[in-house]
Amino acid sequence: MLATAEKLADRLQAPLLLGLRLLFGLSFLTLGVAKLGDAQGYAEVFAGYGLPLPLASAVLAGLAEALGGLLLTVGAAARPAGLVLAATMLTALATAHRGEAWLQAKPAPYLLAALVVLAFGAGPWSVDGWRSCKQPA
Repeated sequence: MLATAEKLADRLQAPLLLGLRLLFGLSFLTLGVAKLGDAQGYAEVFAGYGLPLPLASAVLAGLAEALGGLLLTVGAAARPAGLVLAATMLTALATAHRGEAWLQAKPAPYLLAALVVLAFGAGPWSVDGWRSCKQPA
């Protein structure tokens, strides 16, 4: 019975990682593009959080989310993207969502998704997975 459960879990790994990457990657991409499209507006919000260089912070957050989201979606350089996105979400939790219960704050599921990809990689159904199959032995 345990062997059957392990086989099922192994078969679910690729589609679950793909689903996680698509859901959160596209969400990160959308959020990042929005920040880049209204960088000045976000800079004003970031200034209210006490972030230094609020315009630069807004642009950097937007770039991290947009580019990281794109990389996450296709599964290319997914672990470095996961690291950058996790750092961005930790910053959001420490600034914009300071004082909120961490597990109930909006960035929490995004942080978790970034950490899952950082820990497990993009999975076989990804650019990273395809590239690892093409490496000479």
